[in-house]
Amino acid sequence: MNKTGIEKYVDSIENTKNLLYGKLENSGGFTDCFKKYKFIREFDTLDFNQRMNNLNVTHLVINEKYDYTKMFNRDIINPIKFGANTIFGILGMTGTGKSELAQTIILISKLANKDIKNRDVLPYICWTMGDLYATLPKINKGDIVWKDESPRSTGKGSRTEKWRVDNVLAVIRKYENTFIFIDPLEIRIDLCNIYFESAGMDFKNRSNRFMILNKERKYLGHIYTKLHNDEEFRQWYEQEKDKFIKDILHESGKIQAKLEKEVNNEIILQENLNKTYKFLQENYECSNIMRDLKIWEHITCTESTKEKAFQEAEIMYNISLSSCRKIYYNIEKFIKNNMVLE
Repeated sequence: MNKTGIEKYVDSIENTKNLLYGKLENSGGFTDCFKKYKFIREFDTLDFNQRMNNLNVTHLVINEKYDYTKMFNRDIINPIKFGANTIFGILGMTGTGKSELAQTIILISKLANKDIKNRDVLPYICWTMGDLYATLPKINKGDIVWKDESPRSTGKGSRTEKWRVDNVLAVIRKYENTFIFIDPLEIRIDLCNIYFESAGMDFKNRSNRFMILNKERKYLGHIYTKLHNDEEFRQWYEQEKDKFIKDILHESGKIQAKLEKEVNNEIILQENLNKTYKFLQENYECSNIMRDLKIWEHITCTESTKEKAFQEAEIMYNISLSSCRKIYYNIEKFIKNNMVLE
């Protein structure tokens, strides 16, 4: 069968790549981590290979001595058995199996809760930090909360979103639940108990490979996960994702119309907020200055209503709603009476 022009061109690139990789490996200067496991996009493969070689950790990728799959399964089940929570972080490029790993963790968690605790638990999927805070009051012991990567980008609230993610630890540590964060790049380093990074997919055998990282994001080894066969659960995920995307598309016209104005306002607000925060650090006095300033910042930066922000702060800092209001309005009064913004 005669090949098309594009097929011949792709073959020539593949032959060149194989020749180059072969020479590098023979010279001892390069190890190809993708003999069996692949990424859909070759640039993802190139990036991963270069990083692993530069860090000199390719043995952690391909040497089966560092296969910790059994340990991974135990670390899902044992916290449920002993009434603790587990917080997983999953990193990687889009389309590299992150959501499949999250679904696997959820399915194992559901089975473990049923077998060990004799309780039926529910999965909750959240796309934004606002979704997460709204979900926390609803969950029961054992329920699984999955904060997925948002399939959108509006350019809004970068400072607020980062701060709220950074402080979610104070809330979720209180829960006897399994939490999963996908692409938690803005989460502070010690939020998750353990991190996983996509390391290729075996399309023939329907399995994925992930690197394991500790809290300092140092590589420890790898795991393998089989793609699950629970099509009903996979369909539920796709429906939830489609629902979220439709909601965003419904609002996209309004967002587009306001975007330029919001970007300009964001720059001004950001500058003023930084000046105000610094002024408060240097001049405001109270018994718990760091807590009070964080409460004030959260309520000031909120994308939801002020009342909802008060309720969130109440949960985050385990103080009464009236105390949250008092802290916020005392600081606002101090700013009004003592500071003049340029």
